[in-house]
Amino acid sequence: MKDASDMVEFFNSILDGTVPAQGGDSILQRLKRIVFDAKSTIVAIFKSSPLMGCFLFGLPLGSISIMCYGIYTADTDGSYIEEQYEVSQSEMETQEQIEEGKEQESISGGSIVPNMQKPKDVLEKKEH
Repeated sequence: MKDASDMVEFFNSILDGTVPAQGGDSILQRLKRIVFDAKSTIVAIFKSSPLMGCFLFGLPLGSISIMCYGIYTADTDGSYIEEQYEVSQSEMETQEQIEEGKEQESISGGSIVPNMQKPKDVLEKKEH
């Protein structure tokens, strides 16, 4: 705008509706403002101090990248499930051996009730 006549012409074109509106309060316009503000802030940070910008954005992005890499390349061959199966199988074998021992004791006439110790009271003094 060089003089007042350009300004008057601009106002008349606004009133006529020939100039596209640049403002507003719609959701799309708000998103455009947010993106513009974020972009201008990031550019200003990198222009004023590039090293700080690298640490400010690079360090969190690097940490998140390492975490994602660790999550997505985790060992998924099912070895944990196999270990659980092996442990449960060995527990079943141990239980079978105990039951067989009890059956043999009952056949030989031994007592099937094990000797149980009386539980000690926590507040009871130790006997020497």
